[in-house]
Amino acid sequence: MSGRKFHVSYSASGATRLMHGLGFSPQVPARQVAERDEQAVTAWKELRPQASVRTSRPMSTSRPAHEALT
Repeated sequence: MSGRKFHVSYSASGATRLMHGLGFSPQVPARQVAERDEQAVTAWKELRPQASVRTSRPMSTSRPAHEALT
């Protein structure tokens, strides 16, 4: 991505150091519970459809660094 957008290239370790220097950290997705009740999830999504759809937000300096590129 950095090469196409900014016309620069980094090795994997160089990109890691750069991102760490900018305040980013590796993110690990939260685990999904084994006993997930799909019917309850579906019912909840029907009640709150906006909660199941991710919308893009304008960039802000007050957002955490790990959200800045989403």
